[in-house]
Amino acid sequence: MRIYSIMCTAMCTAGLLLSSCSAKIQGELVMCWKEGRPCLGRRVFVTSQTYDPNLGGRTGADAKCNAVATAAGLQQSYIAFLNTEGVDAFDTVDSITVPFLRDESGALKVIADSFLELEQGSIQEAPRFTELNSDIGTVLPYIAHGTTNGLNCGSWSSNAGNARVGDPRKTNSELFAAASGFLCSGIVDLRILCVATDLGD
Repeated sequence: MRIYSIMCTAMCTAGLLLSSCSAKIQGELVMCWKEGRPCLGRRVFVTSQTYDPNLGGRTGADAKCNAVATAAGLQQSYIAFLNTEGVDAFDTVDSITVPFLRDESGALKVIADSFLELEQGSIQEAPRFTELNSDIGTVLPYIAHGTTNGLNCGSWSSNAGNARVGDPRKTNSELFAAASGFLCSGIVDLRILCVATDLGD
């Protein structure tokens, strides 16, 4: 444990983490923590705003994530975590081993300990909180996710076709695949799951 504490402190000193971090072994992972919260992680939120399926493609969806993040005063940059034709959402996020975090009214909660656990569906907390740190509630909370082979509303640039949607209240496979076959023309209130591209607290 001591060597990891030294590593965490060195990274803090280098400006990579918050100051005065210490090592914490959680399962097989060694992470840097301070005052009961991760010093380093990838923030995740669900948009407080809703949209129709024509998000302007991946670029438009990314822009929507960053627009609400900026309005909420968040400092990190974000991408929309969704599938488009031939491109898997998991291929758009690097696999560095840091926790994925949600902010629940100022308290950071670990959604998944690592990229691998997120990919395998080992979800600890549902990512149901918005960029404003508020719970999305229970009224039609679906997120755009889609598949890489057709169920994605024309790569989220059309109101035609069909889509697969996820439920951000879930901690199982329904997080990314709650329902398939939704008519894109009938969806008017999709949210976006946004994931930070850079690391921070």
